[in-house]
Amino acid sequence: MPLISVVIPVYNVESYLHQCVASVLSQDYRDIEVILVNDGSTDSSPVICHELALMDQRIKLINKPNGGLSDARNRGIDEASGDYIMFLDSDDYWEGSSCLRGLVDTIQRLAPDVIVHRAVDFSCITKQLKVSRPEFNCKLLEHLSKSDLLAHLISHQLFPGSAWTVVSKRILLREEALYFKQSIKAEDIDWLLALFRVADRYAFDNSTFYIYRKYRSGSITTTSDISSLRDILWILNKWLVIVQGETGFVGAEKAVLEFLAYHYLIAIMMYSRLERSEKELLEKELNALSPLLTFARKNMQFVRCIYKVLGLPVLSYLLQAMYEVKKKFA
Repeated sequence: MPLISVVIPVYNVESYLHQCVASVLSQDYRDIEVILVNDGSTDSSPVICHELALMDQRIKLINKPNGGLSDARNRGIDEASGDYIMFLDSDDYWEGSSCLRGLVDTIQRLAPDVIVHRAVDFSCITKQLKVSRPEFNCKLLEHLSKSDLLAHLISHQLFPGSAWTVVSKRILLREEALYFKQSIKAEDIDWLLALFRVADRYAFDNSTFYIYRKYRSGSITTTSDISSLRDILWILNKWLVIVQGETGFVGAEKAVLEFLAYHYLIAIMMYSRLERSEKELLEKELNALSPLLTFARKNMQFVRCIYKVLGLPVLSYLLQAMYEVKKKFA
């Protein structure tokens, strides 16, 4: 049984698939399996997957009808046989041949439920590489209580934003039924909160081997519509109830509310991109969540004043303008 299963959902990524899979197969640590989940691709991705599977016995190929990213990842979780599971989006890749060495050492020393590693953003606009998060103080983090750990990660903007920055113990995912919510586009937010809610043992790795293609045209993360916004609102409402209930994040409620406030600001920004009729449908629900602004990060506290004085539409357009400026210099 392999130590690590790498789950790669595949959907119409013929231009990136070879590089993605080759970056995993070239690792000097070889006790892995690669699970390619072809999610009903309509380009040449199925043929490429088949050819790759014939070349390396460590590849397990699964062909299924299109069900979306969450469904493909869930299938990968069910098919995985490794002690730990990693996710890799098929338009991204790993840099270097010793990416897994640090993770393997951590697994053998600590047997954590979750390992969090860092990543590098590759801007498809500027063609520049940029490390996305500050370094972890690993010795500090590994000795904090769970509530203090969550507070530190969120307040220092170190809480993972994507499933592909964590390595998870397979038995934990299975026993706790930690599957991705299907038919939503912000599934990572929901899944990561669920994972950190039940995991007890954490470890951290400052490796930056994961290369994330940011702002790629046609990717899920660059598309924004009323459905995407509704998904985020659903997640915010769901986790507000959990955080404020007895079974929430005991001792870390304020930190998690800060995390939710960050995503609430993203939702407000997305509101500016909607048609007028769509805005009317969601304005009331967005306004109902405005108490979250109280928990916004210190450098974003000004948004509360703008919201109170000028209202949701002005704040929405301001946040969108800030995002566009940041994107140009990312």
